[in-house]
Amino acid sequence: MENNIAKPYLKEFTRKNKLPIFFLVIKAILDVGQNLLLSWILMQMINLLTGANSGLSLLNLVYLGLIDFGVLFLECVCDYFSGPRFSTRAMKQYSTFSFRRLTNKSVSAFTKEKSSLYISALSNDTQSIEAGYIQGIINVFSYVLIFVAAIVMMIIYSPLLTIISIALAALPITASLLTGNKSVKYQRMVSDENEKYIASLQDTIKGFSVVKSFKAEEAMNSIFSSNMDKLSNVKEKKKKIDVIIGMILGYAGMLVQLGVFFIGAYFVLYRHSIEAGTVMLFVQLLNYVMMAINYVPNGIINIRTAKGLIVKLADALDENKVEDTGKVLDDLKDIEIKNLSYSYDGETNAISDVSLSFNHAKSYAIVGSSGSGKSTLLGLLEGMDMEYEGSILCDGLSLKEINLDSLYKYISVIQQHVFIFDASIKDNITLFKEFSDEDIARAIELSGLKALVDLKGMDYLCGENGSNLSGGEKQRISIARSLLQKSKLLLCDEITAALDNETAYQVANSILELKDITKIVVTHALNEGTLKRYDEIIAMKDGNVIEAGSFNELMDKKGYFYSLFILNQ
Repeated sequence: MENNIAKPYLKEFTRKNKLPIFFLVIKAILDVGQNLLLSWILMQMINLLTGANSGLSLLNLVYLGLIDFGVLFLECVCDYFSGPRFSTRAMKQYSTFSFRRLTNKSVSAFTKEKSSLYISALSNDTQSIEAGYIQGIINVFSYVLIFVAAIVMMIIYSPLLTIISIALAALPITASLLTGNKSVKYQRMVSDENEKYIASLQDTIKGFSVVKSFKAEEAMNSIFSSNMDKLSNVKEKKKKIDVIIGMILGYAGMLVQLGVFFIGAYFVLYRHSIEAGTVMLFVQLLNYVMMAINYVPNGIINIRTAKGLIVKLADALDENKVEDTGKVLDDLKDIEIKNLSYSYDGETNAISDVSLSFNHAKSYAIVGSSGSGKSTLLGLLEGMDMEYEGSILCDGLSLKEINLDSLYKYISVIQQHVFIFDASIKDNITLFKEFSDEDIARAIELSGLKALVDLKGMDYLCGENGSNLSGGEKQRISIARSLLQKSKLLLCDEITAALDNETAYQVANSILELKDITKIVVTHALNEGTLKRYDEIIAMKDGNVIEAGSFNELMDKKGYFYSLFILNQ
């Protein structure tokens, strides 16, 4: 199951990366050839010095050494042009693919999940994946290749000494297998704790004003410090495990090399079955074998660990995913709600048996006290959750049967807290997409942004989350976005709550003056002049629609809306 989930992500590492992979393979083969040739030259040199008949002169060995240098140069060239390109392209494609999967999630799915998981996965975890998975596969392949080549060469020169060497090499292999799984466990723990750490950091930064106003600095410092301690402790344990594994493998490797050297010396001095150069060759080749034995098990563990991080992200992106195969909406004019009920917890209804109609290009105000279900109703119209009873019909089509991508073509949502990118006014209006100058100019004019644009210019930087803009300017940018998208339905949720009365009045009027757009506005601002401009006012209480009608009609009834209006004056 894990392999099936991770498979599309793993494919991104090799997609459009075949040529760099080819040269990496050539580089690995050249590396093996260069090291084996060097070992063979050293063997011949020792034999020459000890008087053994090697059949080669010193000059011959010098020429062979120059050839070895040439092979090393070709190896470096292949590595220079293929290694960095392969790893950077692999990670770019993986990250881009993952981010695209993230942005393809529905709003209802994303709101149920932790953003810190994705931030950690696409920042900290990608470094571990590059080092552990990408570089791990390259290194494991290279070490396995040189291991096999070295063993073959050892067998050619002394099968008996090869068997003894392999028997001694079983010691570090066993040690690695016994300790390796601990590393996998702690790497996953590091990822999990890093996710919690990022979450606490996000909360503090996003809620900075709340922290300061309630003097909660010490409490937040304590939470941050606690999460930092947990992350640091897990990282320390992971590093200690790695040190222990390295120490065990180091000692085991040293014992193997000394064992082969002493046994080889015995064969030379007492049995005269091999030459001194052959012992040097075995020591050199065994060094390559031990490097492979030391690295490959840990490399495989690192690959498994990194793959676990890939699976973790794939699981998260797959969670709450719903295949959007609904009917494509060609237009959006009228919306009808029939007997709509919804509960967050499955017990208490946030909305109960609501029936309403919203007609094209008309304006609707939804009013009521806090907790009356106003924002919940707006969220359901946006498609935030499909687990409701009753029906929401868009031009006769059930919302549950509509392809949400086609729905979002016709819907724009303006929240109380508008998100502004740290980019220019133009980019924040267009959201980095291409539009004609005429359409942009129209959106700026109708949204009331012209004065700001004339003063600051389209390239004026808005700052992080709009820090260089006023609340009214942010809201007007949000309106301009909707106009540019040519939405048919505009949903506004308490957008004037944080604005002063004059700015709130101007923003509300900007929205009411929009033509050919159905406007549904949740508002707490009960301004008589503004309310009279709505075609219908819907008064809600405890999840129910209590009254609906024009301002004058509801005031004449002297019912719930009348009381609400009088209390807010």
